[in-house]
Amino acid sequence: AYREYFATDALMFHVPRTDGRLKNKAEVLVLRPATGVDTKPLAIAADFLLGHRVYGIAFDNRPLVVVTTPRGANRVYRSGTHQFHAAAAEGRVLDEAGRSWFVEEDQLRGAFDSSMRLPRVPAHRAFWFAWYAQHPETLLIK
Repeated sequence: AYREYFATDALMFHVPRTDGRLKNKAEVLVLRPATGVDTKPLAIAADFLLGHRVYGIAFDNRPLVVVTTPRGANRVYRSGTHQFHAAAAEGRVLDEAGRSWFVEEDQLRGAFDSSMRLPRVPAHRAFWFAWYAQHPETLLIK
């Protein structure tokens, strides 16, 4: 039903503002700061994450890692003192020491030590035009 709509960058309805750094209907992964913290929201282009399937970033005074599957699903986890740099076999990532971690729905879990767990952080996908119209102060990684 939406094939024609997604074939162009035109919008179906008016929004108060747009931003040309991404196409209107580009998808972004959005991170919001903790309540009461004076940090701007962060949006990361989904296409960027497909090219950087394990992406470390500091946001809201927390070290995080974004893990993206080959099909483009994103999950964000606290990384603590660990730095992750590569996707291993399907469903695993490697840390700076070459140790394997299981990518699970609610956590990263050390394959080498099941007590090593890093929790998932809330994030969601949105269309850039819609997110930017409501949150123009958003920081963007593209």
